[in-house]
Amino acid sequence: MEDFSAAIPANTHRLNFAGDPDKFAFVKEWSGEAKLHVYAAQRELANPNLVLMGWHNGIYLLDSLRQTGGLGLVWTDDPYMETYTTMNAPYKLSAYLAAGMPIVVKNNLAQAEFITQQKLGICVDNLAEAAEKAATISDDEYTLMQRNVERVGKLIRKGYFTKRALINAVMTAQLQPEG
Repeated sequence: MEDFSAAIPANTHRLNFAGDPDKFAFVKEWSGEAKLHVYAAQRELANPNLVLMGWHNGIYLLDSLRQTGGLGLVWTDDPYMETYTTMNAPYKLSAYLAAGMPIVVKNNLAQAEFITQQKLGICVDNLAEAAEKAATISDDEYTLMQRNVERVGKLIRKGYFTKRALINAVMTAQLQPEG
């Protein structure tokens, strides 16, 4: 799955979000310092802070994210989904990381500690803070995060985490004592 752009995501001071604005109300109301590039089906949204990128799937999404640069936003404003993301790894997180893009997530995301430890992105409390961080991130800080993300992104693209989970499951099942 290395057949996408060799471009290195640049610090473009924008946020990227893959998701339908009808399912994520914060998108339509976006007013942050940074532009929000939205990967969704084309539609009319009268918000000058949004840039609709169209719907991209699979490798095309990863390639477009690399070309666009900036930070990937993993966010929800739905209370049920927010509770869900405190316990589960959302698809969007791995997509942004596979694309080599540093991320911005809510502090309570299940992977927030891993993101902080590995210096893969920024954990914030609210969308205003996310937009402010994206707009003001230094090139040096962005480059450091992007290099760390690329390291993890290669593992995701090669299926390492999935393989490790399957091996662990087989080992656990096979090592169960009888009786």
